[in-house]
Amino acid sequence: MRSVTHALRIVLSRIALASLLVALTGLVPATSATADPTSTNVAVLVEGLSGVTQVAAGGRSTCAVLQNGTVACWGDAANQATAPQVVPGLTDVVRVSTNANTTCAVKTDGTVWCWGQGPLGRGNTIYDTSPTPVQAVGLTGASDVSVGAGGVVCALRTDGSVWCWGDGRFGALNDGNGGYGYSASTARPVLGLSDAVTVSTGHQHVCAIRRTQELVCWGHEFGTRNKPPQTVGRLTGPFRQVSATTASTCAVDVTGKAWCFGDNAYAELGRPAAYEGPLIPIAGPAAVKEISINLEHSCLVDTSGGVWCAGRTDDGRAGPGPGPTPLPGVVAGPSAMPPLPAPATSITTGLQHTCALLIDGRVACWGDDSRGQVGNGAGILPWLVASPPATPTPPGTVAPVRPTSTITPQVDPVPPARRTQRHLFLSDLSLRATSAGQCPQSVKLTIRRTTRPSARMQRTLSVDRAVDGTCSLTARITLPKRLRAKSLTLVVEGAGVRRLVRRVR
Repeated sequence: MRSVTHALRIVLSRIALASLLVALTGLVPATSATADPTSTNVAVLVEGLSGVTQVAAGGRSTCAVLQNGTVACWGDAANQATAPQVVPGLTDVVRVSTNANTTCAVKTDGTVWCWGQGPLGRGNTIYDTSPTPVQAVGLTGASDVSVGAGGVVCALRTDGSVWCWGDGRFGALNDGNGGYGYSASTARPVLGLSDAVTVSTGHQHVCAIRRTQELVCWGHEFGTRNKPPQTVGRLTGPFRQVSATTASTCAVDVTGKAWCFGDNAYAELGRPAAYEGPLIPIAGPAAVKEISINLEHSCLVDTSGGVWCAGRTDDGRAGPGPGPTPLPGVVAGPSAMPPLPAPATSITTGLQHTCALLIDGRVACWGDDSRGQVGNGAGILPWLVASPPATPTPPGTVAPVRPTSTITPQVDPVPPARRTQRHLFLSDLSLRATSAGQCPQSVKLTIRRTTRPSARMQRTLSVDRAVDGTCSLTARITLPKRLRAKSLTLVVEGAGVRRLVRRVR
C-alpha cells in the first residue's frame, strides 16, 4: 500500500509540474496531442553529467569525454540507457566519436579503441562486433577520430596524415590501392594527405581541412579514385572547421561564416529547399563558431554561445522553429533555439537529436529520445507550443514566451521509404530476421523502375540492430537519371532476413 501511495504522489507531482510549465513558459510535456512523447524540442540537461570536455552525437547515440579521461554514453551506444553509463575499462581518453552503432575513442597515447558493431579496425572484418573497446591495429599517433554513418572510420594523426578503414565502396578510403569497391578492416593512410588539421567522415565521403586552411574532400561525388583529395572548387575559404554527413557538407571559414552544400531536401543547409541560386553563407548569426550537420538537420553555435538550427522540427531535432513554414515541420532559417541553461561552446548532431556542450561542463540535448539518446533519464520531456523569439536571447537569460492554447499541428510520421526526384530515403525500414534477434551485418538493396525492371541499381547496406532485436535500414541514396521515374520498386534480400519488396512513388 505504501508503494502505491508513493507512486501516486509521484504522478500528482508530475501533473503539477506539467501545469506549472504551461502556465509560466508555454511549455507542455510532449504528448500525442503535441508530439511523440519520447521527443523534446527544448534543450534538457543530461542527467547527472558534469565535467565534460567533449560530446559526440551520432545515429541514436551520444557519448561524452569526462575530465578524468573516462567516457560515458547513452542511447544505442549504451544499450538504450536513458542516462549516461561509463564505458568499462576505458581511461585516458581525449576524443570520442559515435555513429551507426560504432563508437571509437582516442587515448592520450595516440591509440584508437572502438566498440559496438561495424568497422572496429582490428583486422577481423569490416563489419566486426565487440561489446567492449578493442584497439585499432597498426594505428599510432592519433589525435582525433571521426565515425561516419556509412561504415567508414577515419583518424587524424599528429603528423597531419589521415588513416581510414571500413567500407570503401565509394572511394572513402582512397589509399591508392583499390579505388571504388575496396574495403579494409585495418587503418590505411589516405593518398596525398599529410597536412590535415581536422577531419569529418560522412556516409560515402570524407572531408578535411589542411594546414593551409584549404577544404578538401574525397569519396562519392568527388571524383577521387586513387587520386589525392580534391579541393572543393565552389568554396575558397580559408576554413577552420568542417562537418560532413550523408550527402551534405558544411564548413566554417575564418571570418565566422558557415557555408553548406549538397542535399537540401529539408532545408538543412540553412536556406529554403527550393533555392537554386549561387552558394551563399548561412544567414542569421553574426559569427559562427562551429557547425554540425546530419541527415535532415543542422545546428550551429555562434561566438556568443547561442545555438541556431535548421531542417526538420517535427521530432524536435532542430528545436521548435519559428512557427509556420512552407514545409510542415521544417525550419528554413536557421532559427534561434530558446535559451540554453548556459552558453554553448560546441554542438553535435545525431540522426534525430542534437546536443550542446555548455561552458560549465554540462551537456544539453533535444530531439528524439526514443532510445535514450537525449539522456534526461526518466524526467518529463517538455514541448514548446508557443513561437520562440525571432532573434537569439543572450545565453543564460530567460526569454519571455507568450503562452498559447494553440497546439502545434501534428506532422505526419515519416514513411520508412520515400523519395524525391534525385534521392531515395530509407528511415528505419523494418526487416524481418529469419532468426529472432539475429540481424545480418549487411543486405543487398536493388532499386529498379517499376515499369522497366531492366533499369536498376544495387547497393550493399549496413543493417541497424536495436537492443530489442529488431532490424532496420537507414540510408540516403542518390538516384541516377535512369531511375528518376514516377514509381520505383525496392527489393531487399540477404542471408538472415526475409525478402522484402516495396513500391515507392
